[in-house]
Amino acid sequence: MKKKILLISGVLAGLILIGLFIGYLMLNSIVKIAVENGATNSLKVRTQLARASVAAFGGDVSLTDLRVASPEGFSAPEIFTLGNVAVNVSYSELFGDPVKVASITINKPKLVIEQAGGKFNFMELAKNLKSDKPAPAPAPKDGKPLKVLINQIELSGAVVEIRPGIPGLDQPILIDIPAVSLSNIGNTDGSQNGEEIGRIVTDVIEAMAQKAAESDKLPPQVRELLKLDVENLKAELTNRAEKEVEKYKDKAINEIGKGLDNLLGDKKKDDKPKK
Repeated sequence: MKKKILLISGVLAGLILIGLFIGYLMLNSIVKIAVENGATNSLKVRTQLARASVAAFGGDVSLTDLRVASPEGFSAPEIFTLGNVAVNVSYSELFGDPVKVASITINKPKLVIEQAGGKFNFMELAKNLKSDKPAPAPAPKDGKPLKVLINQIELSGAVVEIRPGIPGLDQPILIDIPAVSLSNIGNTDGSQNGEEIGRIVTDVIEAMAQKAAESDKLPPQVRELLKLDVENLKAELTNRAEKEVEKYKDKAINEIGKGLDNLLGDKKKDDKPKK
């Protein structure tokens, strides 16, 4: 009898472990798809992630080999790539709306800056954020967009490659970027609404482009052109953020109005004289 009980217990334990392992693999897949689809839908360019891994006994998430394709009309296969991202997030916040992240550490991101038709690629990518053009397949548009609220982003080992084609530049230049720290991503207005993944990518790109524009490696003419467009990018993102804030304010006011209307309507019903 004891042997049977031990055997059954062993089988049940094995089944539980298999179930947990399958659930763990599914969770990794869910995070990977959410990141890829979120960035692809908001940036309107294909975004691929090699792997997402959620810690088995904690909320930490590791993202490996993220690649953001260049906007249409540019020669580089990718505008932005990174080797590894460590995300510090609790299980309770991992599937919240927005997802609340304590910190993100990005290792060895690379930004490629090029110009075509007088336009910088990072400006065209930012314009895609408010564009109505369809995202490249296979990213579905069903459901609410994934939004993330991040306390801190740390970048290390960053590199910016600036390609010829910009007036005053006839050969590629590689610029090593010093450590960069960004804070309060998705909460600059205190609303706790979070940001779409595509907007977070453009925030990181803006920070790297700004540091590159300060480099003495660049010819003065190129440096001035880059500085000007980085300022334009900053204005573009700020303008979009302000519009998002106004949209949420209008939505909140409408909800309050509906609530008051319902409350007053119920009160009028109660105040009617009874026959």
